[in-house]
Amino acid sequence: MLNRLKQIGFSTCNVINTAQIIGSIISAIALLSIVACSTALSKEVATNPINEMTVELRKSVIKEAASLIEERYAIEEKGAAISRALLEVEGNGRFDGVHTHSGLSNALTEFLKPYDVHFDVSWSSETQNQVSGKEINPARTGEDNYGFDSFQLLSGNIAYLKISNFAFVNLENPDDPAVTKAEAMLHLLDSANGAIIDLRECRGGTPEMVQFIFSHFLTQESFLIDKLYWRPDGKVYEYWTIENLKYSIPEDRPIIILISGRTASACEAFAYNFQAFSRGTIVGLSSRGAANPGSAFELSEGFSIFISVGLVENAATKTNWGAEGVIPDISANYQDALHVSHIEIAKQLLSEGGKVSKHASTTLAWMIERFRAEEQPISLSVEEIRGYAGDYGTRVVFEESGKLFYRRSSQEPDRELIPIGRNLFARVGDDSLRYKFEFNSDREVSALTIMTALGSANRYKKSR
Repeated sequence: MLNRLKQIGFSTCNVINTAQIIGSIISAIALLSIVACSTALSKEVATNPINEMTVELRKSVIKEAASLIEERYAIEEKGAAISRALLEVEGNGRFDGVHTHSGLSNALTEFLKPYDVHFDVSWSSETQNQVSGKEINPARTGEDNYGFDSFQLLSGNIAYLKISNFAFVNLENPDDPAVTKAEAMLHLLDSANGAIIDLRECRGGTPEMVQFIFSHFLTQESFLIDKLYWRPDGKVYEYWTIENLKYSIPEDRPIIILISGRTASACEAFAYNFQAFSRGTIVGLSSRGAANPGSAFELSEGFSIFISVGLVENAATKTNWGAEGVIPDISANYQDALHVSHIEIAKQLLSEGGKVSKHASTTLAWMIERFRAEEQPISLSVEEIRGYAGDYGTRVVFEESGKLFYRRSSQEPDRELIPIGRNLFARVGDDSLRYKFEFNSDREVSALTIMTALGSANRYKKSR
C-alpha cells in the first residue's frame, strides 16, 4: 500500500512572493495528480488476481502437480522421476522469481515439456474454486464441424480434406452426429481418384475417431492397429480396424497425409498408422512427437495440468512416434507441402497406368506440365505476347500489363494464359484446356486451336 498522502501546506514568510506561491500551488497539484494516479494503479494491482499469488500458493501448486504426475503419468517409473525432479528444482529456488499465476503456469510448462511434450500447465481466473486432482472432461460439441475444416476437389479429381481434430465419437451409436459427419466426408473421398488429408494444423483428438476413419482405407479383414495402456484403470485397450463400413476406399487409391511441427497427438497417430501399415505417403515436416494420450487435471486456485496417462504401442512397429515425431516420407516446407503432394499423387496415379480414366490421365499430365511452367516460367517479351493477340471468331485474345488473356464472351471473366511450350498455353489454375496457336508462312499467328482433356478440339481462324 502506498504511504498515506501527506498534507501539503505553505510556510508563511514576512515577504510573500506571488510567483513563489503560484509555483508552489502548481507543484502541489502535480504531486496530487501523481499520487492519485499511483493510488489508482495500486488499487488495480491489488484487485488483479494474476498478481496476488503468494509463496505459499506457489509451493502448494507445485507440490500438487508433482503428486499428480507421480500418481497418473503413464509410465510409473518415469512419472516418479519427473515428480522428484520437479520438487528438487523447486527446493533449489528455480521458481522463486515467479510471482504471478500466469508466470507459474508458463514456468512449469517450460520445465515439464522436455520430459513429455503433452505436459501443459494452465491457469484461469474463472475456475479458482475447483477441486484439486479432479479430471477435466472437455465438452463435446459439433460447433467445429467435428474437426472437418474444409473439403475441396483439386485438379485431376484429387480430393483435399483438412482436419483440425479427431472429435469425440460414440461408435456404438450409428446415428452419432460425429459418425454421420465423418461418413459424409469419407463418401466424398471415395469418389475421387486419390486424396490429400491435411493434418498440418491438427492438434489432437480421440483414438476412436482415428480408428473409425483409418478403417475406411483398408479392405482386408479386421486387424489390430495399436494397443493403449491406460494407467487410471490399469487396462490395455486394443484398437482393431472396423469391418462392414458404409464406405470403403480401395487400397490401390493413393493417399497422402500432410503433417507439420504443429501436428500432434491423435493426429500424429493417424499419420503414423498410414505410414506403419504402408497405406499412404507422408509429406511435410516432422510432427510434434506427442505420442501418449492423456487428460487434464485440476489443481488449486484455477490451475490445471495435462498429463499423459496412456501409453500407445503400434501393432506394426511395436513402438510409437514419441521420441522424434512422425518422420515424413517426402520433406516439404509448410508453404510448399500441398503443391508437392498434388504433384506426387498425380505421378503415382500416372505411374500405375489404367487406374484412372484417359480424361483424368490427361488432366493430371497437363497439371504437372502447368506446375513445371509456373516454377520455371517461359519468358516472352511484350512484343511476342502481343503477337498472339487478336479476334478468333467470337473469342478474343489480348495483352494487358505484359500478360496474355483469353475472353470467350463479355459475360465470362477473362482468363490469364501462361506459356508451357512452343506456341502452347495453359489457363492459370485450369488443367482441362490447352490453347495452341498456329503460324502462317509469314510467321504471323493465323489460328487458335482449343483442346480439351476429354480429347476434343476446336479450331478458330484469326480474323484480325
